[in-house]
Amino acid sequence: MSGSSGAGPRSRRRPAVPTTKPMEQMLWDAAKFKDCLLPFLFLKRLSDVFDDEIARLAEEYGDRAAAQEIAESDHKLLRFYLPPEARWGVLNDREAYDWPLDGQGRSTRPHDVGEHLLRKFAEGSGQSAGEFFTPTEVGFLMPHLMRPRPGEACHDYACGSAGLLVKLQLVARELDPTSRVPLKLYGQELQAESYAVAHMNAIIHDMDVRIERGDTMINPKFKTAAGRIAAHDVVVANPMRNQDINPDIYASDPFDRFHTTGGVTTGKADWAWLQHTLACLNERGRAAVVLDTGAVTRGSGARHEDRERNIRKWFVEQDLIDGVILLPDNLFYNTSAAGVIVVLSKRKPEARKDRIVLLNASRRVRKGRPKNFIPEEDIRVIAESFAAGEPVAGEVAVITQEQAAGADYNLSPSRWVGQTEAVTQRPIADILADMWRLDDEAREVDARLANMLARLQANGH
Repeated sequence: MSGSSGAGPRSRRRPAVPTTKPMEQMLWDAAKFKDCLLPFLFLKRLSDVFDDEIARLAEEYGDRAAAQEIAESDHKLLRFYLPPEARWGVLNDREAYDWPLDGQGRSTRPHDVGEHLLRKFAEGSGQSAGEFFTPTEVGFLMPHLMRPRPGEACHDYACGSAGLLVKLQLVARELDPTSRVPLKLYGQELQAESYAVAHMNAIIHDMDVRIERGDTMINPKFKTAAGRIAAHDVVVANPMRNQDINPDIYASDPFDRFHTTGGVTTGKADWAWLQHTLACLNERGRAAVVLDTGAVTRGSGARHEDRERNIRKWFVEQDLIDGVILLPDNLFYNTSAAGVIVVLSKRKPEARKDRIVLLNASRRVRKGRPKNFIPEEDIRVIAESFAAGEPVAGEVAVITQEQAAGADYNLSPSRWVGQTEAVTQRPIADILADMWRLDDEAREVDARLANMLARLQANGH
């Protein structure tokens, strides 16, 4: 705290001296994103100027449609001409455009331009990219697991560039293309630069996203009038892995997120994030959260009491874990290690109650540079396999609560997938017979070789 150190009644706190440092720091932080921001700003400015030119012509000819048609036939009437496929409204899907086909009959429509630039920026940013960008395929897999419905309230409490929220809306449109009811999107982000990019990302996609800045674990921003954490239909998040958080935050939590949901963790914050996730869900809510693979195994089989394992036990016993998906290695920008998606559900369908779906997607990967990726066609396959909730040899296992307890709450898909597959075993007598046969054949070969060597020696070689 700044001000006088005196404690007497006559001491006065000096007024804060105005400084440009906070603004300078924010400008410097934003400069880190210049390679991503400048193309957007330039394209948006060109598109705005082109729209102004069309509006000017519309005043002359009395109609915007007529002005558009005249501009298409005579580009010299404008300060410059912007082709339809480069216009802002077309790129963010607000305006229809009939994209031509390439030589192989495929549409030339580009994928999400904003996503493409963010990904390219992330590829050049190294580990720091993990603070604001979830790999595109993981970002689409999570909404496909959640299957958001029109009008649902969706939250990401560590939203980075808001990519997961944007993809929730994109998938919702894909699942119900006739609906005109958007999702209600809410995000919270701590880092100033990511917070700014999140706003930009929402604007680019013409989506209404309410984004607040702050530390979610200490000060969750989305609360009810009574001061409790607001409940949502869907929560998606990719929080920092293995984060160390001051234990005092858990001990004195004003929202009671930890003591009543399996206890306070003393290790990494992975399960604390899931406890916060649970607090953010309404009575029918569901969630998908990316965590370190160790989050579903740490403490299992340990001789000593382990608090992370105890929290997992509580979640299993409350039937809150719908499943765990093991992702391939080297997808994420802040680590080469694999990750898991933990899926929670507060209202499981009858067929999934008391069961946990464990899906090993580690083989659904293609090598890439600098990072591996899940092929686009496999994203829906993974989501559909998870939704089906049926065992698939080598990929999906479905276990009961009793089986989870028997494994001391080790929920790693690699621990379970393949266990139920039939193993072909040969009778021991057949194996011994083959061994004796091979032994006899080896003796015959030795005898022939010895005979050949003896003849060579007799011939004087």
